[in-house]
Amino acid sequence: MSKDDLVSKVATRVGFAVDWTDQAGEQQTVAPDTLRRLLDAMDLPCGTDAEAQDSLNRLDQIDRTPEPLVTAPVGQSFALKAQPNAPARFVREDGATFDLTLGEAPGGLALMRPVLEPGYHRLEVGDQIVTIAAAPACGRSILDAGGGRRMWGGTVAVALSEMTLLVELAVAVTFVTVAPA
Repeated sequence: MSKDDLVSKVATRVGFAVDWTDQAGEQQTVAPDTLRRLLDAMDLPCGTDAEAQDSLNRLDQIDRTPEPLVTAPVGQSFALKAQPNAPARFVREDGATFDLTLGEAPGGLALMRPVLEPGYHRLEVGDQIVTIAAAPACGRSILDAGGGRRMWGGTVAVALSEMTLLVELAVAVTFVTVAPA
């Protein structure tokens, strides 16, 4: 692999579009020196083959590092950076604890079972602790809140120096009757 090919490999790993087609349909390629400067600014030097290989090794290490926070939709299993088939402890937001075994997901990732309760939960896998933020696929809408009743609201724009705040008020008039027990 040439020195320039190694630089292109590092650039592609970080998400650069090294080769592309312009608006005229012509194939374009970013110059290796430009890629080196950009990667150097990202603290991934590629001035020599050894530096480029070190940068690739750093990217491999980053890829293996577990995320401290994973978001997941409620009721759906999800992949995370952990050892597949490893024993784990799931601690719900309310403190309830469950021992489980992670499954296998593509790409050498672990598969976590569906989390059924929205909230911030904790997953302990060996010495690794991951916070799981589980949320419903969509939030509660104004139609849900109104239960079929007509709702109204107002919007007020307030200008503060160079910043504009948009303050929204949603007001629903509901009569509540309290009957003595």
